[in-house]
Amino acid sequence: MAADKLHGYPVLAQTASTRILGYHFGVKDTTDLNSELRVQHIRKRLQVATQVTNSVKQRVMLFNTVVLPAIQFTGQHILITPKALRQLEQLQKRFIWKGTIGEEQARHKLAPGLVFAPEDQGGLGLQNIELALQITRMNQAEYWMQCTPESYTAAWHSLAHLDQINSPDCCVFTPTSRNRIHSCKRSKRSGTKTTVQELGRYEVWADQTERLQLHPPSGTDDRVTYNQDSMICY
Repeated sequence: MAADKLHGYPVLAQTASTRILGYHFGVKDTTDLNSELRVQHIRKRLQVATQVTNSVKQRVMLFNTVVLPAIQFTGQHILITPKALRQLEQLQKRFIWKGTIGEEQARHKLAPGLVFAPEDQGGLGLQNIELALQITRMNQAEYWMQCTPESYTAAWHSLAHLDQINSPDCCVFTPTSRNRIHSCKRSKRSGTKTTVQELGRYEVWADQTERLQLHPPSGTDDRVTYNQDSMICY
């Protein structure tokens, strides 16, 4: 139970939690509780859906457009437990093939080549719950990395497994046209320019006042130029 409030939010006891916007938050692990709540909500949605559909194709379309987004929304905020994932898959099977959400175990086998294949390839176009959750988490992680403030830049380096994050001669920059993080060391200074050597195969030099240029290995002309704003230096 809440002992007090701070800025409008309850201050909870050591093992307590509170419900905010349909999810439980607190100082204890609420993963199991939130996963079970999502299963209950999906069961209620499917109960209504069974009354308005009368074919497998209709149920597939309704599941993909109404039920699955609710599961993905939960997956953006919490890690759905393996137990809850199995329950959701059982609900999916019973709903698609039998139009019911009974508690009996679904014995229908979902052949991926038929069920999960797109309609234009001869399949039913049903979305795989586990795969959809993985894609959602990947998209959420990518969005977080691109939009978080500079106070979270350490997490970038942790994700990229860069060992020299605290080194004063380490320079890391994120080019806008490549999906990778480059790490480089300052090698020498010449006037207003700093020449740096990347740990990988590219040679990089930077004009400290304006731009940063990435030079590929010798013999090619594939040069990429980046704004200085895209560079993070330590």
